[in-house]
Formats: sequence, C-alpha cells, structure tokens
Amino acid sequence: MDQRSDLATAGGAARLIARTRALLKNVKSLALLDLSDRVARLSLGMAPEENGQRVITERLPKRDIANRVGATRDIASRAFKDRVLSGCKMSP
Repeated sequence: MDQRSDLATAGGAARLIARTRALLKNVKSLALLDLSDRVARLSLGMAPEENGQRVITERLPKRDIANRVGATRDIASRAFKDRVLSGCKMSP
C-alpha cells in the first residue's frame, strides 16, 4: 500500500470509531435515562451558549423531538412542556 491509502484507512477508522462512540452514547441514553432526562439532553444539545446562557433558537417539530428521544409525539410534547414549566425558558 502506498502512504496515502494508509492515511485514508487510518482517517476512515478514526471516523468509524467516533461514529460508533456517538451511537453507543445514544443507545445508553435511550436505555438508561427517563424521558424527562432525554428531553433535557436534547434541549441542551440544541442550545449553544450565548452570553453565559443557553438559548434554543432552532424550531424542531414535535414529531422530530419524539423521534430523537424515543417516545410518541404526545408524550414527548408533554415532557418538553413540563421542562419549560419547570424553569427552562425557550426563546420565542
């Protein structure tokens, strides 16, 4: 093998390892966290820090939230609403 194919293989392996770790983190989240915690984790992941606060600016349909946290749309919507009512402020 030439030197470029060795680098491509090493880079491909590193990307595969990183992707596998991210997938394992998602599976652990679905298996071990309750719905409220999964919604909180999703919210934090969507909220970049600005001026010392985390602000969710992206609008995500309820169906997409439900798919990402492994719940039905109604149950995920209720959990998200509970998070907002418990003190998490959402941007308009």
